Amino acid sequence: MIETEDLSKQFNEFLAVDGVAMSVKPGQILGLLGQYGAGKTTIVRMVTSLLTPTRGWACVAGYDIVKRRCWGLPRWSKRISPRLFWRML
Repeated sequence: MIETEDLSKQFNEFLAVDGVAMSVKPGQILGLLGQYGAGKTTIVRMVTSLLTPTRGWACVAGYDIVKRRCWGLPRWSKRISPRLFWRML
């Protein structure tokens, strides 16, 4: 399960993501659609704890991504085996 509320990320003066709220239940499939530069990758990086949100919160599988950083992805890793990822949870 993924839940976010007011999830935002700002880089200096540039607001990349502004106030994203979503709730994805187990078994649901989520697709992020948007133009180049719309913030899709930034949202994924925040939800996987690779980036810290500027504002708001997100909870993945019951874990707060800000309080428990790197819940599934080591910060040094940009790619990780899905099998290893789920074992780490």
